[in-house]
Amino acid sequence: MAAPFSPTAATPEQQAAIIEYGATWRAWMRCTERADRPAAEAAIRELYGTQHMPLAMEWRDSPVAAAAAARFAGGDDSVATNMWTIEDRLRLDPRWVRATCARLGDTPDYLTLRLTPRQPFRRLLGLREASAGIARPLDELVRQPLASFTAPTGVPDPGDVDGAGRLAFGEEWPRVLAILGRQQAGVVMRTALRTHAQRVSRASVGLVSTTLGQLDAFHPYVAAARDVLGLRLGAQHLVRLDAFLAIARSAGAWFALPNVAFVSERPVVCTVDPEGRLHAEDGPALAYGDGVRVYAWHGVRVPARVILEPDAITIADITAQPNAEVRRVLTERFGVERFVREPGSTLIHEDETGKLWRRWITPARRWGGGGEVVQMVEVLNATPEPDGTRKTYFLRVPPTIQTAREAVAWTFNLQTYDYKPSVET
Repeated sequence: MAAPFSPTAATPEQQAAIIEYGATWRAWMRCTERADRPAAEAAIRELYGTQHMPLAMEWRDSPVAAAAAARFAGGDDSVATNMWTIEDRLRLDPRWVRATCARLGDTPDYLTLRLTPRQPFRRLLGLREASAGIARPLDELVRQPLASFTAPTGVPDPGDVDGAGRLAFGEEWPRVLAILGRQQAGVVMRTALRTHAQRVSRASVGLVSTTLGQLDAFHPYVAAARDVLGLRLGAQHLVRLDAFLAIARSAGAWFALPNVAFVSERPVVCTVDPEGRLHAEDGPALAYGDGVRVYAWHGVRVPARVILEPDAITIADITAQPNAEVRRVLTERFGVERFVREPGSTLIHEDETGKLWRRWITPARRWGGGGEVVQMVEVLNATPEPDGTRKTYFLRVPPTIQTAREAVAWTFNLQTYDYKPSVET
């Protein structure tokens, strides 16, 4: 077996090639062009292993719609079982995967999205976090109850008696209609459809490793080892690897059931921050052609109004938000300084260096601890303005700080006893 890959042992040319390879695939992850449907369908058929078995290809305009359709087609919780059964057929041999990771010097936890120092090749490529920065907020939306995104799936409105009846009863619908009459058949149909939808909504179909499409980070990782470092692969692995790569270059997320694959179009909008996380300050960070929108702030999915109407955020909104990440975004959008300036903050210390303010976001428990707090030090700028006045600044400091002097010293990365403002220049 060849020696494990090490970025420190790689030549500058190899390192540059790996970084460039990663940049190319990150661009595919954020691609907003229309899907290449023939290429994606051919690759999916290749993975299913036959050109002859009946396999329907159903396209949807977003992963949310594709997941909803997969749930509905699978029927109640069996869809989750179907998904994993198909995934086992599609996945590369885990033993080979572990051996490949070991040859590259990476730990073999290839299904996790968390990078560790023991994954030098993954770090150099930069694909894992780029994928996670988009996939995590999107996965939260995909896993929502079916009822919350029925509209873009193409499922008939229950008000459309014939359309919904055919969906609920299939070929039996004309008989039901003839026996019961349109009015009573409509009542039965709506009851059946509601019961089915309730069962389906319990099934959790998210973005699993083999269905990420353009957000696939693992197969390009293996391909980089092959194309840049010359890693030799068996013929069977090459065929399957190239099929996954073709899907990643051609379509969005897709969902596999025994006789049907639901495939998503790519987004029409995809914007990220410098770290590759979904982020937009004035609109959706991710948008699809069917109206599905993901609003995100540095990778945290938030309600649309947090992005579109930040001035409407209130302190009550912040304190009532149960999710800590969303609460942090709300505080940031509200303005940390404004948050502390609002009535309700406590002056906990004051001296010649400034004022130390504290405001609880969530209250501490009765016996102490457990609450979330914002703490800021209020200071005057040492340099006067042209008119002789001095600007006031609020600087955020850790909640463990107890005095204003300690807080100001912390902002200069100094210990309290080292901070001597009288000798500042």
